[in-house]
Amino acid sequence: MRRGLTASLTLLVCAALPLAAARAERGVSSLATSLARMRSEVEALSAKVESKKNEQRARLRSLSAQKAELEIQIKREQLRLRQLAKRRAAHEARVKARNERRQQLTPLVPRLGATLSSAIASTLPFKRDERVQAVTAIVERAHKKLVAADVAIAQLWERLEDELRLGRESGLYSQEITLEGKRHLVEVARVGMVMLLFRTRDGRHGVLTRDARGRFAATVIEDKPSQKQIAALFDAFKKQIRSGFFTLPPSALATPKRGAR
Repeated sequence: MRRGLTASLTLLVCAALPLAAARAERGVSSLATSLARMRSEVEALSAKVESKKNEQRARLRSLSAQKAELEIQIKREQLRLRQLAKRRAAHEARVKARNERRQQLTPLVPRLGATLSSAIASTLPFKRDERVQAVTAIVERAHKKLVAADVAIAQLWERLEDELRLGRESGLYSQEITLEGKRHLVEVARVGMVMLLFRTRDGRHGVLTRDARGRFAATVIEDKPSQKQIAALFDAFKKQIRSGFFTLPPSALATPKRGAR
């Protein structure tokens, strides 16, 4: 009976072994599949992590480059600001020096204006009021600080050059003179600043000369030959003839009897 039981158990074990082996094989296969899947997932995650690391490294490199560029720009701006500060300081120094010079020049303006006005007053009475007024206007603008002292002096110098130019030029003009106690608008022929001849609307000719007291007076030239000589000068000036030989009467330099302004 024991032998029969043993034989039965042996047969049962032999029958169960293939089943256990099959189950074990299926378990191993399932485990291998799981391991392969997990390995694939790990590799995918590892690749993602490495990609993120690469992105972070690239971003850090970009940020580092931007930082370096910004630092360079900051240094450039700092240098520019220092240069601007130097230029500003130099400009302020120049402005201060210029203002100091202007302060020193300020008292000269009225003195120069007075000297020039006095010189004009002693010349031929050719638009003299206008010439003096031009000088006075410059001095007044400087006094009211509408122009700087150096600018005013430059303008006075220009007026002086205008006065010198009058002495080199000749021409025909219109202006008022006092003749026989009345104001008349006449045509004048200016010969530099040494002679001022006039012609009235009614055809009379004359000259403005200085009297013994230094005042200018208008005198009508009466003799016909002298009138023709003066008329010839007026005609030449009208034809734009400014140079040449002109005969003028000696009476053009005679001492007048009446004053002119």
